[in-house]
Amino acid sequence: MHRMLTTLLVAFVFASVAAQTNHQVQMMTLPIEGQEIPAFFFEPMGLCVQPGDTITLVAAGPHHGVTAYHAQHVKSHRVPDGVEPLSSPIVPIGGSWSITLTIPGAYDVW
Repeated sequence: MHRMLTTLLVAFVFASVAAQTNHQVQMMTLPIEGQEIPAFFFEPMGLCVQPGDTITLVAAGPHHGVTAYHAQHVKSHRVPDGVEPLSSPIVPIGGSWSITLTIPGAYDVW
């Protein structure tokens, strides 16, 4: 069975910007004909943020959440050193979950 899971890559960019930004990402679900499990993806699939920016993930489809693990747990998903693994609850359609990232680096979440 083919399942399409995509990752959201968040990368920090260092610049002198005083205001913090709230980035919005849609958590999308797309049915796949002939398959019981739909495709889950993020829109946009990548962000560049400043330390202290907040990312709000909005569930545009059912059964969606966001998870990131340390490299020692799952080799294909990473977070910067010093960041604990993170996971949202399953977010209902139209609901949201937010996180403020303060440690610079690349965050792969799925």
